[in-house]
Amino acid sequence: MRETRGPGTREFTRALALMPDEVVRELLEDSAVLDFEIVREPATGLIMQSVTDCFQADFHLGEILVTTAEVMRGTSRGWGMVMGDNPDRAILAACLDLLFSSEEEMAMAGAIADKLRVWITKAEQAVAEEARLYGTTRVHFESMAER
Repeated sequence: MRETRGPGTREFTRALALMPDEVVRELLEDSAVLDFEIVREPATGLIMQSVTDCFQADFHLGEILVTTAEVMRGTSRGWGMVMGDNPDRAILAACLDLLFSSEEEMAMAGAIADKLRVWITKAEQAVAEEARLYGTTRVHFESMAER
C-alpha cells in the first residue's frame, strides 16, 4: 500500500462513510473538472471479515459486501473500496486516493480538499459523541463486586 499524503486513512474513511449521498455527488461533480478517467467501473464483491476472539484465536466472522472502483489521471491511478453497494462513494474514494497520492495531485484538489476537511471534522465529532454516549452504558464489573 502506498503512503498517502492527505488526511489519515481512518479520518478519510470515517468522513467518506458518514457524509450524506448529496455531498458525495457534490464532491464527484467538483472532481469532474479534473478529468478523471474511470479505468475500472464500480463493481460489487465480497470480502471476508476476519477477527480475533478473546482467546486470541482468529476466525472468519462473515462476508462483507463492498464496491470497488479505479480511476486514472495522467499516469496517476487511484483505487477505492467502500462497504455496501455504493458506486458513487467508490468512485469518490478512488478519486480522493489519487488526489492525495502526491503533492502535485494534492495541489489540484483545492476546494475538494477543503470540503473533505469539513467532513473529517464532522466525522470526528460524530465518533466522539457516539463514544461518549456508549461510555455512559459501560458496566464496571469491578465496582459491582464490591457492593
